[in-house]
Amino acid sequence: MSNSKKLSARIFIVMSIIILTNTPASAAVTIETAYILNTFSFLVHGFLVMLMAAGFAMLESGLVRSKNTAAICLKNIGLYSIAGLAFYVIGYNIMYVDVGAYFGSFVPFYNPSNAELNLLNTDEPSAEMIAAVTANSYSVASDWFFQMVFVATAASIVSGTLAERIKIWPFMIF
Repeated sequence: MSNSKKLSARIFIVMSIIILTNTPASAAVTIETAYILNTFSFLVHGFLVMLMAAGFAMLESGLVRSKNTAAICLKNIGLYSIAGLAFYVIGYNIMYVDVGAYFGSFVPFYNPSNAELNLLNTDEPSAEMIAAVTANSYSVASDWFFQMVFVATAASIVSGTLAERIKIWPFMIF
């Protein structure tokens, strides 16, 4: 073996030992940091799912005759609005069943918990108050948004199947 090959082999062995024995220090993530990042993740991924509605609208308007393009876009925007309002009023409370409840809470609108209300009504929050709100490790409102955009996107898939087959008002009643 030539000297350059021996030197390359030695350097490779030394570098391999350095890389394999070097263990990275694990950074401790605080509860607050996890709460912020999980909430941010829900919001960012929710916005990406929301863009699917725009994609479905463009797909549908490209597949129909040009005279129906405006009606398709109106149908998709109206559908997203109605689905969001319906999920806000009824869907979220039925989706997350209370402990001991038979089928949802049937409380219209989002009902903040006592821990959230206590945290909002104090000037100096304690660690226990913050821990009670961050127990889920994400914001409930960001979870609502994430679930709502999936509900509206699922409804917009139905809109594509009914393109040019149904008028706007019967579709909105659906």
